[in-house]
Amino acid sequence: MQTIPNPLNEEVVIAADIGGSHITVAPVNLSSAEIVHEKPFRTRVNSKASKDEILNTWLNALETVFCSLPQRPTKLALAMPGPFDYEKGIAYIQGLDKYESLYGANIKDELVTILNIPSSHVLFRNDAEAFLHGEVATGLVDISERVLGLTLGTGMGAAFSHEGKTADLNLGSEPYQTSIADDFFTTRWFIKRYNELSGTTVDGVETLTRMAGNNKIADLIFEEYAYCLTSFLAPYIKREKVDTLVFGGNISKAHQLFLPQLSAMLAAQEIVPKVKLALQGEQSAIIGAAFLFKDLEPVKHK
Repeated sequence: MQTIPNPLNEEVVIAADIGGSHITVAPVNLSSAEIVHEKPFRTRVNSKASKDEILNTWLNALETVFCSLPQRPTKLALAMPGPFDYEKGIAYIQGLDKYESLYGANIKDELVTILNIPSSHVLFRNDAEAFLHGEVATGLVDISERVLGLTLGTGMGAAFSHEGKTADLNLGSEPYQTSIADDFFTTRWFIKRYNELSGTTVDGVETLTRMAGNNKIADLIFEEYAYCLTSFLAPYIKREKVDTLVFGGNISKAHQLFLPQLSAMLAAQEIVPKVKLALQGEQSAIIGAAFLFKDLEPVKHK
């Protein structure tokens, strides 16, 4: 990564999005709510590896971006999946097929020690909350709207935003059918369901997306996904008077295979929120995490 200019009169925060299979890091200009690099630094992470291997991968990615700036920032924000103690920086992820070796580890202490940053300058934010806050801050929706944001991928994240305040909802832990929502609306459900219906294996949603239209089982699975997601979300959308739904995450890349059906089924119940796709992608989580240093107030877009 090349060294880039760092305007001395503008505050820059290093922020990272921790995903189930990657870490993406970039400097964020808090004044403009923009990522400073043209392209964030992204690298794969083996989330099933040992604690030391995972932390080393994260630290190498962070140092790559820190070292790309002529003036080293002193603030770091990370968008993290839960369960996680965001104030203390302790991981409690368990039973979600990722990062289980970090259970009980104080990630904040590790970062403070190795990066030599003050403890008060290392902040953590729920990844779904950071995602939605970043989308609002950069202008996808008006801050006056009541917005439900969903990240659908290796996990299910959900957050609510209104008047510039964004909060995690943890809908993935809510009961649904015989288990919890996170077991039904994530990548592992697609893999499991295809195996149940076909007797063969598939590696993920991207493969099923390519199969759709030429494979009846793949088509059926996306129809089932749309139906289940609608039945789960409808009561919440109605109760909270949601104006807009914002979808992100890798499963949302297959939006054409389930979002039109979801919108139609909601409309049949006289529930008609606007449905939007995230514009910033994973960059929104990076920006939303960085905004922890800006009093949680997004930029009011024009």
